[in-house]
Amino acid sequence: MTRSSRLAEALSCALLACASGIQGSSPHPTEVTPDAGYQLKETDIRIQGDGFLVEAYQDADGAPRIDASFRAWLDATELEDVTWVSENELQARVPAGLPTGKHRLEIRDPRGASGFLDDAFTVVPGGPDDEVMKVLDDPFADGTTFSFVFAYDGQVFLGPSGDGRGLVRCLPDGTGCASFALSFYPDRVATGSVLQNPCDRYDTLGSTTPPGSPGYCDPDNPWSTACNCGPNLEAGRGVLTSVTIAGNVWLVAMGRSKKHFLRYLYMTQDAATPLGMSYVDLTASIPVSPDPGVEDVTSLAVLNDRIYAGLQVDSADRPRMVVLTRTPLAPGLDAGTSDTVATTFQRTAMSERGIGISQVDAMLGFEGRLFVANHAAVLVSRTGMPDLSAADASTQFDECTPLAPATWLAGASGYVGKIDVTPADKVVSGLAAWRGRLYLARNTLANVPEIWVFTPRHDASGSFLGCAADRSDWQRIATNFAEPANVRATALFASSAFLYVGYDNATTGLQMFRTSSPAPGSEADFTGSLGCTAPCTPVGSAGFGDPTNARFFDARTMTFDGVDDVWATVGAGSGPVRVYRVSN
Repeated sequence: MTRSSRLAEALSCALLACASGIQGSSPHPTEVTPDAGYQLKETDIRIQGDGFLVEAYQDADGAPRIDASFRAWLDATELEDVTWVSENELQARVPAGLPTGKHRLEIRDPRGASGFLDDAFTVVPGGPDDEVMKVLDDPFADGTTFSFVFAYDGQVFLGPSGDGRGLVRCLPDGTGCASFALSFYPDRVATGSVLQNPCDRYDTLGSTTPPGSPGYCDPDNPWSTACNCGPNLEAGRGVLTSVTIAGNVWLVAMGRSKKHFLRYLYMTQDAATPLGMSYVDLTASIPVSPDPGVEDVTSLAVLNDRIYAGLQVDSADRPRMVVLTRTPLAPGLDAGTSDTVATTFQRTAMSERGIGISQVDAMLGFEGRLFVANHAAVLVSRTGMPDLSAADASTQFDECTPLAPATWLAGASGYVGKIDVTPADKVVSGLAAWRGRLYLARNTLANVPEIWVFTPRHDASGSFLGCAADRSDWQRIATNFAEPANVRATALFASSAFLYVGYDNATTGLQMFRTSSPAPGSEADFTGSLGCTAPCTPVGSAGFGDPTNARFFDARTMTFDGVDDVWATVGAGSGPVRVYRVSN
């Protein structure tokens, strides 16, 4: 039915008084489609609801007429071209330039009656051609050079701040950013754990502010600055993220300790500031003596409701990975041997000797197995719950390295032996699952990073067959996208629509490419800015438009209300961290 025929029907109905039963009702909007638009572009919308009644009247000649002159506002901004379609639908145009964030809709009918719908339309920064938008510059207002970014409690969280005491929380559209404080429950009853912070205040994971400043935690002598260090003398961030266990989302934090004291993990489900972090004492799996030299946590994964933490170990022969099978109740959990156990990957290709520093770079649950990767090898568990207590780890893990382990190790860039590890400090900087395949980003000694893809094999029943002995299930599909200054692959993640890969570049600024191909086989399957075929101008241009944005620190996809958002923290490593959203 056309609009004119609907008006004629409405006129007939009005003249027959068929709507007399609802003459006093007000318009009742229930939905706006689409419910979001760009700040720099007009958006045509459809408003649905009921009670969108026209007004019948007679003109000067006595002829019947219809008044369908509806008006609409989003907060104080009046919408354009408001058009009556039916008693259940209006059409309108949202003008460009509204403030970002959520807006209340008001509908006013020809009689002057109004109806409202809260949070009806969200204005997103930028325009449709703005592939990348800066959300925050120096989010903690303290010059912090690094930040994790992750989804928690339906919002975006950043942190920790340079003093280790706080986070920043933003709404999914990048607005409404506010500070959140941290608070740690002390382990008052610990008996076999390492040193406890002697201070009464437990509100920091350890400060990384410059040496000599009032709030500094000295990583070489934490006792001298104990009140600025973490609950167990942590000297700053290790890992901060969110995980899902048994359907529940947890915020997880773990610090770093240059003095080999790292034995604690912290978790919370709190959503109010300050976030009360319960402790998990891991000394049952990382004993104090003999000293295994654990300095930092370098990776984290969840598989079958178990948390796996990959650790950096100094002055030892092999990396260490610990598993936690329980979650804590406030104030914390003194984990026993039934709750936590560790492996050093003995009798596997990952258990090499004589390198001084070793770490687990990346882990991911894929095909119901745990994939573990570092500079020496890629391993895959034989089951979804490997026994980390096994003295011979080869009974629990199979080797699954894209190249022969000796070749893989010989070409891998080495570890710098530093704490505060960034993606650029890893050989395997990321693992990502995309359309049934596993992707791996590797940094090499030749400064030519590599992107590999693993295509799993299955039997007739669909069960995973493990890794092929001839490595035919691995393929290298990309290097540096014809840009020699792309010396480190530092971002690898997937959304529902794209697989993303990002590179550090100190010359022109970081670079990002993406693909929607279900099985990319070369760089030509990736795209750059505005969909150009790679190699070409990267997504959002080099450095996201700023050449000082040389490095990725954290980048990932978050899903809110079924919609993917891509967020990244970037910078130069020497100035304040910056936060960007990438159009998906």
